[in-house]
Amino acid sequence: MSRKTKNIIQFLALSVCWITAQTESSCTDKAETGYEIEQKSHMLGNVKVRVSPSAIQVTDLGKNIIYTSRAPSWILQVVNPVAGTYYECKLLDFGGGSMNRSVALFTGRMLTDVPFDTKPTKESDGLLRFTSSAEYTKHQIALKKNVKSSNGLPKVVNAWVSPSVTVPPQAITLISRLYGISETKGMPVRVRFFDFDNAQKVFLSTTSLVKKPFTDNDFAKRLPTYQRVPNVSSVYRSKEQDDAVGDMLQGMDTPLFRNQH
Repeated sequence: MSRKTKNIIQFLALSVCWITAQTESSCTDKAETGYEIEQKSHMLGNVKVRVSPSAIQVTDLGKNIIYTSRAPSWILQVVNPVAGTYYECKLLDFGGGSMNRSVALFTGRMLTDVPFDTKPTKESDGLLRFTSSAEYTKHQIALKKNVKSSNGLPKVVNAWVSPSVTVPPQAITLISRLYGISETKGMPVRVRFFDFDNAQKVFLSTTSLVKKPFTDNDFAKRLPTYQRVPNVSSVYRSKEQDDAVGDMLQGMDTPLFRNQH
């Protein structure tokens, strides 16, 4: 066999290996049917959710913070692409963002302790409505007697899920902890509650829900240059945010503000 023939055979063999590798690589990123959902949460504001059987991603559009968790480990990454930082932990160890808890301290409307009745009501639009249990209302009535102001205190909570939107349980865990609601049996698309003045309050609403295919590349990854921070509070910080807080504190240190307080 001549040297030229050997070179041709080697070239063809390498070409086959390259094509095979490319094919296998593309097969590992097969598209999965999932959902892109735009919602407005009382705790986060406007968010965009991407969810498939293998991944969940929630983007806080106001703060530009991205929460992503993937199968099989379902490790949660909280990424601040502006600051170039990220926080990482097990999904079940994530207690929700500190900013979200701060909102709850001021509003008193975190619904993580609401037990829902197991049997839902099917609505005319096809959604399933889960209502808080009678025991919850009884507890709230007792709580109301012991607080000076019950303004906005929930008495009855309703959560709607769509039976046609199937998501992994890990997605519900993340959504629950970010939105400040109890875990529901399905993807929550609407949450409302009645307070003791019988006023209905919107806690969660959905503005868009689209079924579409996703690959792993559709879920944001942290860049190798990003710096890992020790806690979830730190990942919210950026120079712009620090400057804004500094300006706010400087504005508070004025004679007018001090006289008013």
